[in-house]
Amino acid sequence: AGGPSGPPAGVRFQFKTETDLYAVAKARARPLALAVSPDGEHFAVCASDLKVRLFSFRTGKTRRTYDESSESLHALQKDGDDAYRLEAFDFGRRMAVEREYRASPEAPPANVVFDSSGQLLLYASVVGVKVVAFESSTLVRLLGKVENTERFCHLALFQGRAALSANLIGSGAKVDEAEDPTLLCLSFKRSRFFLFT
Repeated sequence: AGGPSGPPAGVRFQFKTETDLYAVAKARARPLALAVSPDGEHFAVCASDLKVRLFSFRTGKTRRTYDESSESLHALQKDGDDAYRLEAFDFGRRMAVEREYRASPEAPPANVVFDSSGQLLLYASVVGVKVVAFESSTLVRLLGKVENTERFCHLALFQGRAALSANLIGSGAKVDEAEDPTLLCLSFKRSRFFLFT
């Protein structure tokens, strides 16, 4: 049933060797960020080997791995879907920024976030912020692709309704009570943040 000396309740493995939890260590990488899905069924890890790994919480097995390494990016640019492909000049410029980003000790670490449904995974890449439906491994949306001078790196996602104060309501501002998901992003070497709604 789990407790201080055993695995948490619902976990279907007894030993780490029954899982894929050593994948990051086997790749000689360091975990940089961790996110847990709202339903607790999955967790995702961004690692220093430039891969985003999605795990099942119950089994500890890898569900998906998304490779953002230079080799993978070049392969996508050459043979991938048009959603990923950039003009050659733009791709070259972004790869130069990417090399600088990866070499900089001051760069904010990459992270990964789940949406409130727990079905979408969001993470920053060279081409923008990828929104992936991980059950089908489908790119649902690519945000910020047109922002060709930015390397987005750290994300936060707000989903829901903003709290309305008496001052806001009395200000005469148009108040819309509909939900408006907002993605907040940091960008490498920028002193501002970006919002996608």
